[in-house]
Amino acid sequence: MASPTSTWVLLQFANPKSLLCPCLLNLIPSHLIQRFDNLKEMDVDNCEALKHVFDLQGLDENIRILPRLESLWLWTLPKLRRVVCNEDEDRMIA
Repeated sequence: MASPTSTWVLLQFANPKSLLCPCLLNLIPSHLIQRFDNLKEMDVDNCEALKHVFDLQGLDENIRILPRLESLWLWTLPKLRRVVCNEDEDRMIA
């Protein structure tokens, strides 16, 4: 589940085109990702703690995720482990 900080930040932007997020661990948590179906561009910068950009844990595999996303720019993300995190899928592979 997302921290209150990440949920608050995301809900402040109708179209989070450019984000500076020094304290977030996951940029878009699984319970909010479908609210961004119209997102076309995203520029993520200076997120020192960010480990995953998109968290898909627990989502149905048939759900379309960010169908209109055309551009994703990632800058200065020293702790980034994965762009897409799906812990369910990771457990099945291990």
